[in-house]
Amino acid sequence: MYTLTFQLWCMMEPAEIRSDVFRARAVDGQPCKVHRRHVLRNRRSGKTNRGASWMVARSPSDERVPGTHVQAPNRVAADLRGGYLARGVIREKIEQVAGMLLVCPMIVADHSLRTLPEFRIIREDHELLDLLPEEDAQEFASMTVVQGQREWERFQTEILAGARLADYALLDRVRKQGYGCSHNVDDLPRSFDKPALIVTGRQDASVGYADAWRILDNYPRTTFAVLDRAGHNLQIEQPDLLHALVSEWLDRIQETEHSPIMQISDSTM
Repeated sequence: MYTLTFQLWCMMEPAEIRSDVFRARAVDGQPCKVHRRHVLRNRRSGKTNRGASWMVARSPSDERVPGTHVQAPNRVAADLRGGYLARGVIREKIEQVAGMLLVCPMIVADHSLRTLPEFRIIREDHELLDLLPEEDAQEFASMTVVQGQREWERFQTEILAGARLADYALLDRVRKQGYGCSHNVDDLPRSFDKPALIVTGRQDASVGYADAWRILDNYPRTTFAVLDRAGHNLQIEQPDLLHALVSEWLDRIQETEHSPIMQISDSTM
């Protein structure tokens, strides 16, 4: 059996893109296996790991950052701020990384310098919002561009539960002290010529999509997608498209490495 090792960098525990899409994929009739470790904040419990000193590391090569010690070949999957840190890992360890997946990645650390579209709701569900507690309805409507019962159920489980119990003092410290690296994570020693996928939301008003387009020359084997009907919670609003894109990315990795069976291990951040 061949092993396909993933480092999964995200601010919360893996949700659909980060687990189900891999678990559901079968190679030669055998499903992939997913193992997790180094969870910062669990989407189910919302509890933040107070010992996560690596959260304020100024460089992805910092020994406090989980997963950077894994031997090659390593594949990096990341979302949100994890997409920024993952690019830093590639910059520091480009010879050890064999693939990259970024979903709604933070490209520019300074929010004031980001190129962002206006927040726009594509599908509203007033009947659903009227049934929800006022606070829940406000949270859901302020972050979700496609509103419906399915989206609400996933939002409630994957986003809202964790957000309510998060350690905002720690997260605020991260933003103030360690949100950006001390060097340019996109200043690579050479082009990263391995299978890559960058998926962004056309209505993502948090990190946008335009900034990601500007780093494409660093990744000549990248599929770049901007999904309509998708905001910062793209994995909830466009799960089928996301699953198809990730599956094709896995095909390209398998093609490159000639691995008949894949076992997936992820380190979450």
